[in-house]
Amino acid sequence: MAKNPAPDDRRLYNIASNKLKTALRNLRNDSFANYVSALRCDDNSIWKPIKLKKKPQTPLPPIRKITIPPGPWAKSDSEKVELFANHLVEMFTPHDNSPDPEVEREIAAHTQPTEKIQVFTLRELTHVIKKLHPQGAWV
Repeated sequence: MAKNPAPDDRRLYNIASNKLKTALRNLRNDSFANYVSALRCDDNSIWKPIKLKKKPQTPLPPIRKITIPPGPWAKSDSEKVELFANHLVEMFTPHDNSPDPEVEREIAAHTQPTEKIQVFTLRELTHVIKKLHPQGAWV
């Protein structure tokens, strides 16, 4: 079996390839012509491409895992994503939900009633409220 395609197959491929290249070139030219014809001076859209070209492109610097010794540099986006995901996993671990015996003992000590609460009547409550608000707006 030969590695080179048959001459007829190669000719058909070259014809199809050239037609595709011509169609893509025409599409790009038409797209650029439409873009340029849409630019206007009155709405300042003609200056937007120039402003964008004048702005400096700031490269995104590589990041490094803060460990001892320092980890490798993450340069690509996928490496940065993986490094950030690992950082989030390390930082946001769920809390241990097991009860602390000392805290439980403190809570139990504060929930035990130390003195008996005095019972009061509705008349005594009304009297205290009237003292707080002498105009009687609440009662």
